[in-house]
Amino acid sequence: MLDDSELSHDLRVTMKIGPLGGPSYVYRGAIIDGNEGGTVFRIVLLGAPFDGWKSDGDLSLPRGLVDAWRDHGEARHLLADAGNP
Repeated sequence: MLDDSELSHDLRVTMKIGPLGGPSYVYRGAIIDGNEGGTVFRIVLLGAPFDGWKSDGDLSLPRGLVDAWRDHGEARHLLADAGNP
């Protein structure tokens, strides 16, 4: 079970240079890795249908996927718009 700080709606930088070459964040229990240019993101959230999802865009899409999963247990409509993992 995650505690309140791990499920926070605050996007926190955990590493300035993560596995994709840019910042890594924690958001509501998910890890979001970004590339150096901030244009490609990957989500790690075990148990979610988009765990390992990677796509281009900005931070609003991975945050929206995590929000949809955490709030409603649903993210398929967002994945359909963004491309499947």
